Formats: sequence, C-alpha cells, structure tokens
Amino acid sequence: MQFVMRLAREFRRADWRRMLSEMSATELGEWGDYFRMQS
Repeated sequence: MQFVMRLAREFRRADWRRMLSEMSATELGEWGDYFRMQS
C-alpha cells in the first residue's frame, strides 16, 4: 500500500483507487520495479 500511495503522490493523483483502475497490472509492475531501483 505504501508503494501505491507514493506512486499516487508522484503523479499528483488524489484518488489512488481510480489511478489503479486506469493502470494495467504490467504497468503497475514496471513502476514497482522502477521505484525499487530508486530506493
């Protein structure tokens, strides 16, 4: 959940549920990989 909130903050999206519904699982996974490399 922390990752999703961080991603929403990066994209300046207040409605994180809507952000997730507009994103494919593949895209979410790729962003997860990106944030893991940045940490």
